[in-house]
Amino acid sequence: MYQYEEYDVICRLEEDDENTITVSVGYEDRPGYFHTLNTYEISKKSGMADPVIGTDFSLWQEG
Repeated sequence: MYQYEEYDVICRLEEDDENTITVSVGYEDRPGYFHTLNTYEISKKSGMADPVIGTDFSLWQEG
């Protein structure tokens, strides 16, 4: 769970270009109704995910 939601969390690809990947994290409470919890821009070079809301984190580093 992302933040203790009632539904399984889904990562949905929004955009993929030369330098970044944009994904939305959310859930569907019924087919076709996606609720976005947050959106992240991920740098392909550094692995850093910059959220629309919150703090940054790295996908390539441990801990």
